[in-house]
Amino acid sequence: MKKNSLGWGLFWAIFLAMAMCLPVWGADVIKIGVIGPMNFVQGKGHWNGATMAAEELNAKGGIQVGNKKMKVKLIKADSNEFLSITDATNAMERIITRNKVDFIVGGFRSEAVLAM
Repeated sequence: MKKNSLGWGLFWAIFLAMAMCLPVWGADVIKIGVIGPMNFVQGKGHWNGATMAAEELNAKGGIQVGNKKMKVKLIKADSNEFLSITDATNAMERIITRNKVDFIVGGFRSEAVLAM
């Protein structure tokens, strides 16, 4: 009986993981959030580097995912982490819940990144 419940638990875990990935599989765009202190040189560097990479990838047709190419769309989030860790965590929450990004890159200050 214990083996059977372990099998069902594994089945439901795999099913749940696949269900969470469906929105990404059905989209034609991969949304990547770029978070950082955008009013400072570090944040501007994050954004400029990400923009350059996204333009380069999109010029080549996008990223190969399975049998189709997906374009990259960047979403900018100002964390203001040098001045307020609370602003950083709020920016992270906004980019996840409101913008519904698929991936997030960035962050500079250790204390803020840990909180985010």
